[in-house]
Amino acid sequence: AVAFDPVTVQAWFETTAVDIEPGSSIVLKLTVSNLDTATDSFSLAPVGMAAAWATVRPAYITLFGGAQSIVEVEVHTPRLSSTTAGPVSLGVRIVPHKDPDDVALAEITLLVAPTFDRRLTILQPALRSRRRAVYEMLVENKGNLQAHCQLHLIDPTGRLDGRFDPPAAGVEPGGTTVVTVRLWDDQVAA
Repeated sequence: AVAFDPVTVQAWFETTAVDIEPGSSIVLKLTVSNLDTATDSFSLAPVGMAAAWATVRPAYITLFGGAQSIVEVEVHTPRLSSTTAGPVSLGVRIVPHKDPDDVALAEITLLVAPTFDRRLTILQPALRSRRRAVYEMLVENKGNLQAHCQLHLIDPTGRLDGRFDPPAAGVEPGGTTVVTVRLWDDQVAA
């Protein structure tokens, strides 16, 4: 017969999932319970895809037998194009000092919100021309989702017309693409 040691520590978050905006911080409450009858100390460390974004305070606690404590897990999600939108797992590993093999894990899902930050930059200095001009423009996606950009020329004076090549661009998060715009005087055919 195989004898199993009883579990001595248990931990859980208040909820199973939470929304978070890139560039912001949230504080999550984590309850840690010592199920043993004796006093023990516990080390707490973030694990998982979002571990680099999390800080556990305090990272080391001591609990009497049968006692529980609430610790704070601060999560700061960076506002970078590499901070992918969607669900990301975060765990906190709890290791008892007396029995380091009796590890507990509390998990939560962070629902990272999408960010939309697209920029259009003219690559060459301003040109002067009477009838036609060609410019190269850089389309940058600093958001965390693929950008589908449809490009249109808007001239409130009605004096210019133009065409983008290509007329639409798909740009990955953190990526760039070059687009050419051909401009002409509205009185001259393309």
